[in-house]
Amino acid sequence: AIRAEGHFRVGLLWQQLGRKAEALTEFEQALEIRKRLADDFPDVPTYRAELADTLTNRGVLLYETGKYPEADGQYRKALAIQEKLATEFAAVHEYRHSLAMIHNNLGNLLKDLKQWAEAEMHFQEALAIRAKLAADSTTIRDNLPSMAMYHNNLGGLLEKRRKPVEAEKQFRAALAIHETLPSEFPAMRRLRAVIHGNLGVVLTSQDKRAEAEEQYRKSLAILENLAAEFPTITAYQVELGYICDHIGQLIVNGDRPADSFGLLDKAIRILGPIHEHEPRDIEAKRFLRDARSSRAHAHLHMQKFAESLNDVDAAIELSPKEEQPKYRAFRVTPLCQLGKVAEAVAEVAELSKSSNWPLVDWYNFACVYSVASSKFEGKKQEYADRAVTMLQNAVAAGYKDIASIKQDTDLAPLRDRDDFKLLIADLEKKVEQKQSPVLEQTPESPK
Repeated sequence: AIRAEGHFRVGLLWQQLGRKAEALTEFEQALEIRKRLADDFPDVPTYRAELADTLTNRGVLLYETGKYPEADGQYRKALAIQEKLATEFAAVHEYRHSLAMIHNNLGNLLKDLKQWAEAEMHFQEALAIRAKLAADSTTIRDNLPSMAMYHNNLGGLLEKRRKPVEAEKQFRAALAIHETLPSEFPAMRRLRAVIHGNLGVVLTSQDKRAEAEEQYRKSLAILENLAAEFPTITAYQVELGYICDHIGQLIVNGDRPADSFGLLDKAIRILGPIHEHEPRDIEAKRFLRDARSSRAHAHLHMQKFAESLNDVDAAIELSPKEEQPKYRAFRVTPLCQLGKVAEAVAEVAELSKSSNWPLVDWYNFACVYSVASSKFEGKKQEYADRAVTMLQNAVAAGYKDIASIKQDTDLAPLRDRDDFKLLIADLEKKVEQKQSPVLEQTPESPK
């Protein structure tokens, strides 16, 4: 038992330092010993509880390295053990604490797998257990940090499900709890930073940009202090990179691209070395991808097309194969601007085999083919035909900016075509009809 505890403690240390491979090895050795102890001494609840704790921590590491099925298996084994312990020893609050934590971890995993209903059930169960503990216990403050975290995680799920108002309520509930807690401990400060950041995300989705930036800045201030005080704690560095990227994104989308580079450069400077040192850290990799993508957009706004292309190519390389198409769709614009029209056309030809594109991408695809129609004489008719088709797809997807279609120089080669003129005329008619008030007919009185 002592040897297992030693492996477990060393695993926790490696985990905190971001050394995931070493942590996993230590947890596996602890797991082997603790499983044997639980099997040999089934009447000793401590051995079962320690086994569940080890399974949970191993599950966290597997989750953090993207091994979701294996993480799910570890969590569910831990859940089965802890449910029995919580039932058999209802007076032992620690067993219910651990049970709530496992429900929370499963909720996070299932959220990432887009299994929304089951994820929400686990988050709600975690909150219910914590609320019951708070009602039963004289040490109510011991439950509050976890309750704040579970409200935060449920808010994250609701945000993913495009329920911003409900998500905002959960994040504000988390902050309300957190403001009653001591703020000197690093773990408490980190949680508060995370909640501020998540509230910023959901406020951004509601176009409350000023409020969102205020929340992001609060998160940034906390994380900068934590990262400076504890430079060896990888998690603080990763979260600092994440929040720098989100403020940068907000600034770019708010038409202040020049002001975003300091933050986006900082995000990349922080996250790049972490990813190089530990490429299996999926959060660091994803946040680095997002920061390179954000900077690609900023460079594009500033008409720095080579820099934009370099960043989006890096984002593609950092993305799983199934997520690469949306970044490839973005890269066609800097390619065109750099005169690499043939490469842009080849990219669009491949991407447009799918019909599942948002209106902005259909519009950009149309621009590429339109430009190409004036560059390649032998393909003029073919490319112009495809350009109009792509533009029709954009309109069908909801594109309504008639002024852009009329004024965009990329679409100039199409302006004399009858189908292009008809598309504009139809779009103008639709917009006019939508803007015109509908008169209701007054019912006649019976005669």
